[in-house]
Amino acid sequence: MPVPVLSAEIEAKALAGRTVPGHVRLELLPGEIVAVVGPSGCGKTTLLRILAGLDTDYSGQVFAAGAALRRPDPLRVGVMFQEPRLLPWLRVADNVTLGARAPIAARERAQSLLAEVGLGGDADALPRTLSGGMAQRVALARAMFSEPAVLLLDEPFSAVDAIARARLRDLVAAVARRHGVAVLMVSHDGEDAVTLAGRVLVMASSPGRIRREIVVPSPGRQSAAGQGEAALEDAVLSALAARGATLPPNAAAP
Repeated sequence: MPVPVLSAEIEAKALAGRTVPGHVRLELLPGEIVAVVGPSGCGKTTLLRILAGLDTDYSGQVFAAGAALRRPDPLRVGVMFQEPRLLPWLRVADNVTLGARAPIAARERAQSLLAEVGLGGDADALPRTLSGGMAQRVALARAMFSEPAVLLLDEPFSAVDAIARARLRDLVAAVARRHGVAVLMVSHDGEDAVTLAGRVLVMASSPGRIRREIVVPSPGRQSAAGQGEAALEDAVLSALAARGATLPPNAAAP
């Protein structure tokens, strides 16, 4: 049995007088892509911040690449946010290498990653000249710059149009496969989950726990979306049933 590259047991996280998320336990295996879906307010992004070491005010523990994680560590965990968060005064390559201590080697790696995400000719461009999809590709290159074992995605496709969204999903899958990185994505979109992930964890809105795990036999582009907790789950299951997938006993199609 492979050793998990990321494991977490979150006992509780208090936020604005509520416990969000509640008790959550999850594991991510090397090279695996997992999606966590759920309605707004269920604690998806808070969970991701905990897994990234950005939020330490919780009860529980997180292990990444074999060591306890209590602060951001890009050598183990890379993060791609909903917005690109590029520094507007820095060139594209400098945004990718932000904080690197070996400028020449860093520049070479940045150039390689930019070529990998289809931006090899844009290293010297400023962020204001990029489209939303291009900016997110720069953010992906930056998240991969330190060669992390785990890549966390916080709804990274929600701010781009449908065509850019589909291309970004395919790109993330290709980059993850090429680098052997494990991916955990939080989303409120069933289509993103079914397209990208091999497992989908469905979170309940209250008390913010994982209520179901759905195995995706063969991830690929589908049409599945929903807004509420039940609709999200139905969307994922309907997409699988439409593909003729054999569903686990506890996941009957609607």
